[in-house]
Amino acid sequence: MQKIDLNAPKGKKLEQEATPKKIDFPIERLPKEAQDICREIARTRLLPHDLPGAMVLATAAAALGKGIELDCPPHKTRPNIFLLANARSGTGKSDCARDIFAPIYKAEEQANETHDCIKHKKTAETKLLEKEIASIKGHNEANIEKLAELTEKHEAALKALKPRRIIIEDATEAAMKQTFANNREQLALVSAEGGQVVANLLGRYGDAKGQSSDTVALKAFSGDPDAQSRVGTGETRLKSPCLTIALVLTPDKCRELFRNQRFIEGGLMPRFLIAHSNARPQHDDGTRGRPDTEILERWESTILELVATYRNANAPAVIQCEPEALELFRDHWNTEFVDCFDEIEGDAAFYARHVEQAKRIALILHALKHGKSACHEQLTKTTADEALALVNWFVANQEAAIAEARTDRTRTIIERIGEVARDYGTETEKGQAVTLRNLKRNGIAEDEVGKLVKIQPEKFEIQRHKSKGRPSLRLIIK
Repeated sequence: MQKIDLNAPKGKKLEQEATPKKIDFPIERLPKEAQDICREIARTRLLPHDLPGAMVLATAAAALGKGIELDCPPHKTRPNIFLLANARSGTGKSDCARDIFAPIYKAEEQANETHDCIKHKKTAETKLLEKEIASIKGHNEANIEKLAELTEKHEAALKALKPRRIIIEDATEAAMKQTFANNREQLALVSAEGGQVVANLLGRYGDAKGQSSDTVALKAFSGDPDAQSRVGTGETRLKSPCLTIALVLTPDKCRELFRNQRFIEGGLMPRFLIAHSNARPQHDDGTRGRPDTEILERWESTILELVATYRNANAPAVIQCEPEALELFRDHWNTEFVDCFDEIEGDAAFYARHVEQAKRIALILHALKHGKSACHEQLTKTTADEALALVNWFVANQEAAIAEARTDRTRTIIERIGEVARDYGTETEKGQAVTLRNLKRNGIAEDEVGKLVKIQPEKFEIQRHKSKGRPSLRLIIK
């Protein structure tokens, strides 16, 4: 439990609840091509394996899109993941992201080169259809049917004129939905400097001040349908959007997201894999050089093959699990969530996602191992075990972030209580007292006070106070 001293100096570091011991990123659990690029970028950018290792998984997830699914009853699981990687400024995180994500940008560039080849033809087709539509005269059934047919062709031609997108970064929710609709409902939100994306999520473009913008992300993680009507853009309907997120942030931006209760309770943060990097600025001894060209080319070839085989496919390939792999996932669910539920109930929204995240990562590993042949192979127990090992690393980072956010929230509540006590409190034999009614009037809910008393009973106590009128509850600050 946290021990927070109300009277501690403002800059004094809090003693946090025990957090899991930091473990090294299990790079040996990655397939060979992923290991090679991870080790090479770590070597040349003077980084630990954690940052490139996490980015490798997100890059492969973006390449696969919604083109592959894992049949793991009772659900089918897609490979898209939400990654939140954080590292200090000046440690090379942007260079690392540029190297790892490069093949995805190359895939988008190739798609637009193909698109440019037909753009002029589609423009001409659009103009001819407009002329043909304008030439229809008379209100009769035949003309109505003809006009409906031409209008449908015209809308399809206009849609074909839109540039091809795999990656987005700075977009409103409405614009993101339009981009989904124009790109077969699959996108990757990728940013090596994710502060702007965080601002968007926190409501930068919201209709009302403070309104968060995470609805489309929540739905596109799970593939839930979405419908939107706007005066300017009309109606946008999505059947099963698929979004991969890969954000690289500084630690302060990561803490900002975990402090947001809306994102915790609404389910956004439990969907994220957290990768806290131990990267620190390193001495350059002049021997590191540039990343090996052959390794970069192999990585590019691997990702482009996944894009061509799966992301660009008309229907998803369905991967079956070996019975032993299914059993491994079930055992993890039973022992690490169900059997421990009483212990982790307060953070159950996070723990409930861990097996699902393992399945998503297992599907990514399976595709990286087998490439275009992945659809002909079963997902093995070995791959499931590797995925669970990787998830355990992300979970350790997640638990540390949760503990830090909880400490920050408790400190904030204590400071707010102190301010109210100074204005409305009275001195008693046990210490300073302030009524729960006054705390509530100043925005501090009774359940927040109750949680604080449970955490630090030696510092706080709720007491029923007898007065001339109705007895009132008050908080004693000892």
